[in-house]
Amino acid sequence: MTTQANPTRRPWLFTVLVFILSAPLYLAGDLSLLPAKAPIHAPVFVLACVIPVFVAHVLLYQEQGRQGVRALWRSMLDAGRIRPLAWFAPILLLMPAVMTMTYLLETWAGAALPDPQFRPLDAVGLLLVLLILAAGEEAGWSGYLTGALQARWSALNSGLALGAIWAAWHVIPYMQAHPSAPAWVVWQCAGTVALRVLMVWIFNNTSGSLLAVVLFHAMINQSEFMYPNLGSHYEPFVPFLILAGIAAV
Repeated sequence: MTTQANPTRRPWLFTVLVFILSAPLYLAGDLSLLPAKAPIHAPVFVLACVIPVFVAHVLLYQEQGRQGVRALWRSMLDAGRIRPLAWFAPILLLMPAVMTMTYLLETWAGAALPDPQFRPLDAVGLLLVLLILAAGEEAGWSGYLTGALQARWSALNSGLALGAIWAAWHVIPYMQAHPSAPAWVVWQCAGTVALRVLMVWIFNNTSGSLLAVVLFHAMINQSEFMYPNLGSHYEPFVPFLILAGIAAV
């Protein structure tokens, strides 16, 4: 199923502009926005969430005027597109299930993992922040670029192409955060592609709902950051295998 395909959009211009505007944040390096003792690392690249939404606004205004910008935000706030309501299950529960399976498999394989710790206030506060960050990204990646690509390619090819772009956009921050672990970067990028295929699937089957992909995006980060204790032992290889299997199905 392909929805929101728009042949008037300019996917490669969008992509180039996003990467150019992201360059200063790449050059800033792995600078943390939080104190050294903070439990969660927050590199300056999190500020890049404003870039996709900014570029989407500029291009949509050029192409469709205010109507295009308003349509973008209507989709962001329209929960009515997510029908049937059963779609909330994969949107909200798929990533927690993947990370739970990861924990069980790694424990079974002998990995020395601490017991999971769930702090409700930490989880809720983190989720609120991640929803804002996800909205900034998905207004561009899903709200603009997914439709532009699907006007030219199939949903699967669009998901793979967008996943590759999304992974390339993150690869420098991944390398800065894990300079001595190239395998971590490779598997995280591979998982990023698999996740984007799933996100295009969710987007198409919820009538192009940006809210659906924003919620799913936030749950991706929430699940990774909480694993198993504020992201203390997150490794991307096993999640990639699980996600690749789900995406293939």
